[in-house]
Amino acid sequence: MGPAGDRAAYEALLADISAGVRLHYESDGSADPDLDLLRGDERYAAGLGALAQLGDLRATVILGDAISTVASAYARGDREHAKSAWEQALHTVRGGRYWTGTHPPDDSR
Repeated sequence: MGPAGDRAAYEALLADISAGVRLHYESDGSADPDLDLLRGDERYAAGLGALAQLGDLRATVILGDAISTVASAYARGDREHAKSAWEQALHTVRGGRYWTGTHPPDDSR
């Protein structure tokens, strides 16, 4: 956990940013996918901004990189890599390990 102090509030921020991922890429059958895309952007921006305000710049960078990796993976049609990259980034932020952004960290190290 970053310098947020309140674990529940920190987890709520991570959940909000994760909701942005779902709104972007898992809105099949949505009545308004364009609106979902905008809502996803709003969730990303609000969550990353809040992490930065808390002083957790490390988590902000890691999750920002992960958002880019997820977008690239979905653009290639690689849904499994996208999901894995996002989960690994969340794990990294929660566990204090740094992630470079290109590939999820190798848990065997």
